[in-house]
Amino acid sequence: MKPTYEKFEYISLDELSKDLDRLKHSEDYQRNKGDPDHFLVQEVARLELMAPGLSRFEKLKAQIREDKLRVAELEQIYKATCENLGRLRHQERNLLDDSMVRGS
Repeated sequence: MKPTYEKFEYISLDELSKDLDRLKHSEDYQRNKGDPDHFLVQEVARLELMAPGLSRFEKLKAQIREDKLRVAELEQIYKATCENLGRLRHQERNLLDDSMVRGS
């Protein structure tokens, strides 16, 4: 079974934290927090287990975003480099042609 954060039940760690706080401060939870079989106690435990995974998931998403920006920047640099190389080769050919004409 996939963790819930991979099913997008929670979009962000902040959203999960707010829900967790809401549950922990509810009267029903406060009355039954000593009962491990109570549904709210189990839900709080499930959310607490989910939080580290969602945190890692958010960090990975941020890293992927940064990497995509870096790749786009490197692609632009590569394109400019290729264009400059093409111009340099063209200039080199022109210089060689000019030197052959002058040398004749």
